[in-house]
Amino acid sequence: LLALSGCATFNPDPEWHHPHLERAHTAEQDGVSVSAVVVEDMEAERIFGVDLGSREIRAVWLEIRNDTDEMLHLLPSSLDLDYFSQNEAAYRFHSSFRPAQNRRISDHFHSLAIRKKLEAGATSSGYVLVNRHRGGRYLVVELLGEKTLHRFDFMFTLPDGSFDFEAIDFDRLYSHGEQRSVSIEEL
Repeated sequence: LLALSGCATFNPDPEWHHPHLERAHTAEQDGVSVSAVVVEDMEAERIFGVDLGSREIRAVWLEIRNDTDEMLHLLPSSLDLDYFSQNEAAYRFHSSFRPAQNRRISDHFHSLAIRKKLEAGATSSGYVLVNRHRGGRYLVVELLGEKTLHRFDFMFTLPDGSFDFEAIDFDRLYSHGEQRSVSIEEL
């Protein structure tokens, strides 16, 4: 019976001070400001109360300030075409025969979500849940207005992997006779 019910531990830390916010990158354009940071697994576990990484989920924190005179809509699919809705992500941590805990998990995930609709003059902050990538994460944040599309691009290096070019041993790949130095002009 224990194997069927699952043993998902749910233990968010409400007193945690969120150091990931200090790593946020910010960009502004035409009255819109977006701050973003990819949350590391240990941080996400303290915030969400479950191990998102174990289910290949990565949390992205956003803060969007809309100083325009139009309503804007966050397009979460711009961050990841296969992003996770709060319900979908929470369900991955539900356990059989634990309906009260399942409700607490779902409610908690919803409380952390960013609002996707931003009135003129409003600010919204919260999390979008995306697929896990190792090494780095390129984020595109798109906000759609009635007549405008605001696009913000961010690049984050992550501590849990490396980029493929970092693992290449060029000395083994090419003999010294095949290697040559070139100047910028020659490129």
